[in-house]
Amino acid sequence: MGFDHNRACEQLRLLGFQLTAPTKLALLLLEWCGEGQRKERSARIHCPLTHGEIGQYIGLGRETVSRILTDFKNRELVEQRGTTLVISSLRALEIYAGQL
Repeated sequence: MGFDHNRACEQLRLLGFQLTAPTKLALLLLEWCGEGQRKERSARIHCPLTHGEIGQYIGLGRETVSRILTDFKNRELVEQRGTTLVISSLRALEIYAGQL
């Protein structure tokens, strides 16, 4: 029960109105990095979800998720290779998300 409770609390925090849309997505990607293939400073995340499904998960529209992911790619925070998201610098994403 502890895990489910913690995950529900995290979901509520991600959906909180105080977070910007890019921050919500960055925090979600960081959460997924814990479940993906994580290296010292980078991570690979298998993500078969559509942008719409990701948006539903964190309370954003598909267009917003697509726009933010494009921005993340332009900032070199995320690279997409098919269904794999590559985070080349976890620290940079953490800073962007306001965790550091």
